[in-house]
Amino acid sequence: MRNGSRSWQYAAAGAVLAGIAAVISYNDGLFVARLAGNHDHQAFLYPLLPDLMIVVCLLALLEAARAGVPRSGWATAGLVLGAGLTLAMNVGAGIAHSELDAVMDGFVPVIFFVACEVVLWHVRRGRAGSDTSGAPATSRRSVPSGNFEAAKLSMRETAAAGNPWSRNQLQSQFGLSRAEATKLWQPYQSPAEVRPPAPSAGSRLPAGSDPPAPAGGGGRDAPPGLSVPAAVNGQGRHG
Repeated sequence: MRNGSRSWQYAAAGAVLAGIAAVISYNDGLFVARLAGNHDHQAFLYPLLPDLMIVVCLLALLEAARAGVPRSGWATAGLVLGAGLTLAMNVGAGIAHSELDAVMDGFVPVIFFVACEVVLWHVRRGRAGSDTSGAPATSRRSVPSGNFEAAKLSMRETAAAGNPWSRNQLQSQFGLSRAEATKLWQPYQSPAEVRPPAPSAGSRLPAGSDPPAPAGGGGRDAPPGLSVPAAVNGQGRHG
């Protein structure tokens, strides 16, 4: 619990840092928008576009990583475009004042981007820790926790669709060990599919169990050494 609380404290610190960078970046963008001749309400909206696009694209990439699916090309392109736009607005606002201010303003979007990445990483780490039934987030499994959580989510979805992953598929698709694949696979199997095999012919019967009846059920009461005819007619005579 202490490690989890400390992790969220780090996330809160990163959120504060991202907020400070966002305020500076917004003011620089507003300055550039007004410098370009926009003096109505649009001047207040332009600075929000690049920073909000960065946040949205980062969230999309985070969800793709958690689900174990390929990254969205649009999210990657939007992240690059948002970073380029906010960098251009900050540097442009700095140049209007001095070269030193341009350098300082150029670092603001970089700090904002890194702080957002750190906060999202802590959020992802916290979710992974809460999904393991109280287990610490820093598991010692040989497979990264993201793979195991992605396999868990995918197993739930495929089971709901009526076609759950097999153990071999879980191992090959998500890189899990045999024990991890079995842990995810077994809860979705019916009791008949996981029951123990029947005892072989040479195995001993459990204590207190009745031996199997002989093939000719009519001879079970015959005394030892006395053979019983295989077929007797209704009058007790040989057929």
